[in-house]
Amino acid sequence: MFEEPGHKPLTRRQAEIMEYLAAGYKRETIAQKMGLSIYTLRAHIRTIWIRFRVTREKDALTIWETQRWKYYPAEQGRPSGTDLPSEPQP
Repeated sequence: MFEEPGHKPLTRRQAEIMEYLAAGYKRETIAQKMGLSIYTLRAHIRTIWIRFRVTREKDALTIWETQRWKYYPAEQGRPSGTDLPSEPQP
């Protein structure tokens, strides 16, 4: 199957991380909610940036907000089992 360069789908976990980042959550909070160490979360984020071909979080979020449909896992929609509010909770 041919995949357009730079548009390989994210994993369910990576998509969930992007949803949290787009909602404005801090990395420490995301790691805690997902049961990850901050170092594992950072590794996931680096992988996402490589996939998006960006070097800044702002650019990754712009791509996610405008083209997320290209990056969701093909067999899934929005990550299941998560309740991602539109804004971070204090």
